[in-house]
Amino acid sequence: MLRTLLAPRWLPGLRPSPVVDRVPPHPKESFRIRSRAWLAAPLLALMLIVWSDVQRARHVMRVSQAAAEGAAVDSTSPTGYSGGKRWLIVPEHNNRSYQWIEETEQMLTRGDWRVRAIDYENAPAGREVHSASPYRWWLGLAALVDHVVTGRPLSWSVEHSVLWADPALHILLLLITVFLLARWFGPAAAVIASVVMAGTYPLSATFLPGVPDQFGLQIFVAGGSVLPLLAALIRGPAPNLKAKRTDAPAGPASTDSRQRRLFGLAGVMGAIGLWLGASDQIPVFEGIILGAFATALLSRRVADPGPALPWRFWALAGAVTSLAAYLIEYFPAHLDWRVRVNHPIYGVAWLGLGELLAWFDAWNRHRQPLLRGGVIVRLLLAALAVAALPLALVRGGAQGFLAADLQDSRLANLADSPVAESLRVWMQRDGMTASVFATLVPMVAFVAALWLVFRTTDPRRREILGLALGPAAVAAVLAGVHLRSWGLLDALLLGVWMALLAGSRRPWLWAAVAGVVALCGLRPLLPATTRPDAPPVFTRAEAEELYERSIAHWLADHADTPRPVVLVPPFRTASFTFYGNQRGLGTPNWENRDGLSATFRIVNATRPDETQALVAEHEIAYIVIPSWDTDLNDIARVGLKRPEDSFIYALTHWVLFDWLRPWPYRLPELPGFEGQSVQILSITDDADPATHRGRLVEYFIEMQRLDIAAYASKVLRRYPTDVGALAALVQVDKAVDDEAAFANDFASLTTTLAGESRRGLAWDRRVSLAVALALGKRHDLAREQVARCLTSLDEAHLRQLTSGTLYHFLVLCRAYGLEAGDSHLREYAATLLPDELRSRL
Repeated sequence: MLRTLLAPRWLPGLRPSPVVDRVPPHPKESFRIRSRAWLAAPLLALMLIVWSDVQRARHVMRVSQAAAEGAAVDSTSPTGYSGGKRWLIVPEHNNRSYQWIEETEQMLTRGDWRVRAIDYENAPAGREVHSASPYRWWLGLAALVDHVVTGRPLSWSVEHSVLWADPALHILLLLITVFLLARWFGPAAAVIASVVMAGTYPLSATFLPGVPDQFGLQIFVAGGSVLPLLAALIRGPAPNLKAKRTDAPAGPASTDSRQRRLFGLAGVMGAIGLWLGASDQIPVFEGIILGAFATALLSRRVADPGPALPWRFWALAGAVTSLAAYLIEYFPAHLDWRVRVNHPIYGVAWLGLGELLAWFDAWNRHRQPLLRGGVIVRLLLAALAVAALPLALVRGGAQGFLAADLQDSRLANLADSPVAESLRVWMQRDGMTASVFATLVPMVAFVAALWLVFRTTDPRRREILGLALGPAAVAAVLAGVHLRSWGLLDALLLGVWMALLAGSRRPWLWAAVAGVVALCGLRPLLPATTRPDAPPVFTRAEAEELYERSIAHWLADHADTPRPVVLVPPFRTASFTFYGNQRGLGTPNWENRDGLSATFRIVNATRPDETQALVAEHEIAYIVIPSWDTDLNDIARVGLKRPEDSFIYALTHWVLFDWLRPWPYRLPELPGFEGQSVQILSITDDADPATHRGRLVEYFIEMQRLDIAAYASKVLRRYPTDVGALAALVQVDKAVDDEAAFANDFASLTTTLAGESRRGLAWDRRVSLAVALALGKRHDLAREQVARCLTSLDEAHLRQLTSGTLYHFLVLCRAYGLEAGDSHLREYAATLLPDELRSRL
């Protein structure tokens, strides 16, 4: 096997390409590599991949370890960390990566080999899962290897193994591709494959440490559905250029067995592509059809173009594999008509398409008359089979199939990768940057192939070029609309490079051109190198993830119920469910239309009773509105004629209902990202107006928004006999340093308190009362209130306190010589404090 791979030009024992046989070497050609020196190309490609991935993995680990002192391992947790938390900062906030990790952990924890439903989106009902299993199996295998090698708990190994799972897959695919292309097309093809897969942007950026995503596997499978077809054309019987053209029908044409095997392999790869993602593989099929018709038409000029191509076998192999994959994924309990994913209807249409292509190709090559006998019946059945697909799309929801994904506008998952609605918008906004140049430069292969189609006189080479250009042309159109499709185009351009080699007198010249193209586009792929002791420099997406991780962990620690439901902007739901093990509502996933619709209804609600009913229906415990994401406000602007009547408008302008409580929270300090804030609201039972207003005023005090606190405190003067309202007034007076108002309000508080001993008071308001009394130096009264609080102290009561109030409560307990519950409660109270207050305590 190794000797075969290292053959100098073509495999010994296999007949060289007929095209190469017919084209004699040019007498002036002197640059030929007949040794094993070509192996340096894949070796250098591997070195580049390993070096780049090691640098990026180090950066991911350094960013993830920022403010991660509280990470505690728990082998019984489904995530490997206590509380079901997660700590990995996924580069560039890739929502798909969060989901792949969560689904893989669920698969391993429950012992299932398929994931068909999740409960952390569209709460409380959850949603179905239609993402394909093969990539989850790969992540599960990587986690198992990590578990065996390192001894980590299996659930914990999932988060750690994603640092190398995709780079390992990249290397594996590179080795397989180099091996096969060396066999099919020669060593020059292996060199081109090495430089394309390691140095083409953004293709090489689809396999990144810490960013698990099946898109890289998907686009290489798409390329693998085209390359065997090109190899079959090269190795098939050569057309007879000396035969006399005749219009008489010929006898049955025999197909070379190698062609059949390669066409069958292409069908199998196409079916796997359907399994991984039908919406991404269908354009490749459209390109293959376009290339097949181009190939057939380009062969008309040849008197005897050879036997018809085995399109029927291609379709049969693909349809059978597609059906098998469908049964593996869904049988027996999840069979439905969702055609955005793999479905038997694709196999039916594929069989019809194979029949139509075979008939057209055979007729075009004069192997059978246009119409005879049962041909019409076969063609009608084939047309009906093909027509079944658009009918199924209409029935199953063509909108879901054609709907764009938010990630489609992102070129790659590298740091600060371009994001734009289309190529035109990107170029108009940024101009000819290094990223733009690196993205466009691989199109040199497409332009060269298109030029050769009209220049070459070799019919076989023209056929090969036509078949390779079809998928690349369709992908180029998609890439102009969706930046993400440039990765797919780069994978299909590998087939165009192979077509350029076919019949070329100077194959190593094309290899050199491919190397120069890769070098020209290498700059965006090279990672930045920093000293190990240098502080990490965060991108905007990484800073947002650090903020969201911190908030999600805070919610997990303070929630009264495990895995609370959190309403956040749809794009942020995935990160909150990932980091805090919470449940969310709306996400951009096409499977989660119900959750997204519920988010729209809640945000756009215009009546308080309607809003409260929707919140209760979905069991929402928290509403989080970050300053760095305005999608909730945008939803109201799009959905309502008067956005100011919406629920979200009321929240952002602090028009709060009695069943909402604001929670002060300070974001971690990150250099270069100052000025960000977050609004956290919890859903509570209806509170009386004085309690509700008192909590709101104390929120503004703790957030150091004293002007708003002073303004809001005016309402509290409507409740002169409520000690909770008076306690909040005293704290406002002290915060704004208004001694006269403080003395007056404190006197009112002590007078009112004398008759309050038998009246009920919320537990957190009694703590606030103790703090107010301590500010007025009435420690006897403050100590009495603290002692009353301690009589009913438990974890739930501690969670009712804001961070500042809890800190003051613990300080008062220590100052008055009172024990804040047992040792467990004291330790638990300390965990609820931020690091700064905990160190001061």
